[in-house]
Order: sequence, then C-alpha cells, then structure tokens
Amino acid sequence: MHYETYGVNIMKNIYKNIPLVSIIFSFLLIFIGCSNDTSNKESSENTDVATQQEIVDSSYIPKELLTVQDTIQASLWEAMERLLYFDNSGLYENEFSYYTDEHSFDKYLTYAQITYHAPGEVISLEVDSLEMFAHDSALAWVTIELKFAEDKIQEMTEQRLIVYYHNDKWIKPTISVIKNQLEYEDLIRQAEEASNWEDE
Repeated sequence: MHYETYGVNIMKNIYKNIPLVSIIFSFLLIFIGCSNDTSNKESSENTDVATQQEIVDSSYIPKELLTVQDTIQASLWEAMERLLYFDNSGLYENEFSYYTDEHSFDKYLTYAQITYHAPGEVISLEVDSLEMFAHDSALAWVTIELKFAEDKIQEMTEQRLIVYYHNDKWIKPTISVIKNQLEYEDLIRQAEEASNWEDE
C-alpha cells in the first residue's frame, strides 16, 4: 500500500481547519473533524483512492457496478444507517486493522465519542464530489440533512471528510489514524522479510 507524501501534507492542512461538531449528532464524528487515537492523540492524516468495487447486501445500494463516488457514499450511509439503530459495529468496521487487531469491540465501546447519541436523525447523505489521491484515499465533499424534533430540518453542505481504501473497502475511521496503520504495516513487512530470510 503506497501513500503519497503530497496527499498527506494536504490532508494535514485541511484537518487543522476542521472543528469537531459536538452540537449536532454524534454520528457526524465519522464525517467531520479530527479522528483521535486515545493513546497517541494524533490527528488523522490522509492520502489516495482506488478502483471501483461492487457492494451487495444493502437495500441502499443499486445492484450494479458502482462508481467510486457511489461506492463511498454507500459505505458511509451503511455505517450511519446502523447507528440509527444504535449499532456501533459499523464504526468499528470502519477502523484501520492495526486498531481492530489490537482492541476488541467491547473496548471500542468504552470511548465516549463512539457511544454517545444526541437527538436527531440523518435523513440524507450525499457525496457531492471527490478529490482522489493515488490509490488509497480521497477527500470527499458531502451534504448531510438532519431531522430534529418538530420536523426541523438542518442541512450541512460542503462538509469535508477523508476516506481510505483499506482491506478492499472504503472506510472512514473515527478512532484510528493513518500514521499508526503505516507503522503497523511496516512492522508486518519486516517480520515477513525476517521470516523469509530465516527460511533460506
């Protein structure tokens, strides 16, 4: 997996300007603001994008080969739709593998930003445009509609978020960060090389 330094620097600059949106619906933590690893307190860094993939078993997704933009939108909506039923496993499945390999789902549920649910309901999410970075990540601009009490609707436009193509799917991490994932992959690569050397 190759992440472009250029893309990472762009994302660092973007993330410095994105505040946490705590007053609207905890669901938006997977879309807006910085993803913080509680052990490292690091901001998410970002990079690139991949090819099209076909997603099935979701009523929201057309039964046809999707564009990258459609695929990302479907993936984001699936996680948010599960949150509507207080199912946080969708968020866990959107974390990098270094985190899920080392932390159980039960541990994941101990973080306040994962378990807190504010009043409101997401009724619409649309990816308006994408800026691609090589093969593994993209900057997505999304519009989100929220429905509150007494049928009050709030539209949030031009929301920026970073998504990654990781383990054959698009994800938007909430807790885990790209820096730790790259270090994790490097350790795995070193271990594999050492094992191959010993076998020779």
